[in-house]
Amino acid sequence: MLVSESDSEKKLVQLKGLLSLDKPDLERCGLLLRELNIDFLDKTFLPIVDETKLTELHLARDVLECGAIWCILKEDHQCFNRYMAQLKHFYFDLKQHLPTSPRQYEIIGAHLLNLLSQNRVPDFHSELELLDCASLHNNRFLAYPVLLEQYIVEGRTNKAFFEACQNPPTPYYAFFSRILENTTRRNMAVCIEMSFTCIPKEDVKRIFFTDDDQFIEELVAERHWILEKEKAFSYATELERII
Repeated sequence: MLVSESDSEKKLVQLKGLLSLDKPDLERCGLLLRELNIDFLDKTFLPIVDETKLTELHLARDVLECGAIWCILKEDHQCFNRYMAQLKHFYFDLKQHLPTSPRQYEIIGAHLLNLLSQNRVPDFHSELELLDCASLHNNRFLAYPVLLEQYIVEGRTNKAFFEACQNPPTPYYAFFSRILENTTRRNMAVCIEMSFTCIPKEDVKRIFFTDDDQFIEELVAERHWILEKEKAFSYATELERII
């Protein structure tokens, strides 16, 4: 049974309305997305762009963008990766045929932030090469992850944590920013082990810019740090970690 374009458009309007709510019904959004993905299954990677297909391409792109937002709201970065992989076809391969989406840079910025949060720095820089320099500096959605990466590379983690991570240009970035903060702290832990023989217990929270006791406990367990006389953490050797 063929689904009419108007039926798909109605579902898309309903989906956009749900996603715009303060507390959207993510389960209902997922059901609508599943139906829309089936409706546009054969339109996501059209080999030839024809004028008559532009409306379908617009709708298919809107569906994928809603899917990316849905993944962020349910805090599923793997799901977001899958939607982003399809959106790149529209954003870059079809850019000569489709106008820039109002949400394009917001979603690309989320993608860049996601790569940083997963410590995929080479992939982050590869993605930057697809974008023009003016947009990277002038577009607030793109400038945000670029600035964060600059702060982290320069070792200005206080800037990254207290300025940039606290003021994302869109609420959709908060999820990835939280992951990035902890990824950065884990990278800091590796550097600290290479530079110091131990860390005073009383300084741990200050060093890692956090008051989260649970995160500190997880970090200590992950790195196999040893609390000596309740005063300082020392580090296990590689052999001790394996054992």
